[in-house]
Amino acid sequence: MLVKSAPVAITRHIHALVAEKRPNRLTIRKSIPGGRNSIIGSGSRPGILSDMRLPPAAICVSFVLLSACSTPSAIKPVEYLDDRTAMTVGSLKEPIELVPSVRQGGLHVITNLGKRLSFAYLGPVEWDRSGSIVYGLWVHIAPGTDRPIADIRSNAALTIVLDNGTRVLTPIDAPQLGRGAYQPVASWGQTAYFELTVEMLKQMAASEKLELNVRAADDSVVNFVASGDTRETLTDYMHARGITDD
Repeated sequence: MLVKSAPVAITRHIHALVAEKRPNRLTIRKSIPGGRNSIIGSGSRPGILSDMRLPPAAICVSFVLLSACSTPSAIKPVEYLDDRTAMTVGSLKEPIELVPSVRQGGLHVITNLGKRLSFAYLGPVEWDRSGSIVYGLWVHIAPGTDRPIADIRSNAALTIVLDNGTRVLTPIDAPQLGRGAYQPVASWGQTAYFELTVEMLKQMAASEKLELNVRAADDSVVNFVASGDTRETLTDYMHARGITDD
């Protein structure tokens, strides 16, 4: 049993190690995602991501600690009443983090000490105006220096990968609220909302795999993967929003 689970344990532990190099939320000023033109900033990059380099020794440790991976605790669902629109907004307390996949070009994602890694974040949103409910998927890309990312609102720029297949994400214009459902991690990153149906949310909650393919500026694909199992988080969110598994 240990032998069969070893590749999964290795991969998840490496992803966890990569996640430790994430941008530091506490040092980034608060930024609210906008509407159609929701790319936030593109100027100077402060040294927030300056130390996103993983020591080579960490790679060795990951192959030794095959069972050291633990699934992160579920992120709790939250809701608030937006004063500007009188909408009830349901989201997660914080977005789900996705890290660069180790399958993408092999272990160079980890061992390339001269690059700062990109990260992706996503989270479901429910907008409820007096019983009229609409869902959306919030996505934020915090770019490093590993590969420039294309405009995430451009056609077929993002594809979500689940156990039962892939879904190309379609951008939408979110309601103009007093504050965003989530706080972007990097002020120079890209933030946008995408279509999300109840059926797709159910598929995401049931899927062990949660990956995001992002088109790079050179038309290649950057693959991000959740560093832990997200099924509990998304299932709890559905139940909090009154969505049943039926």
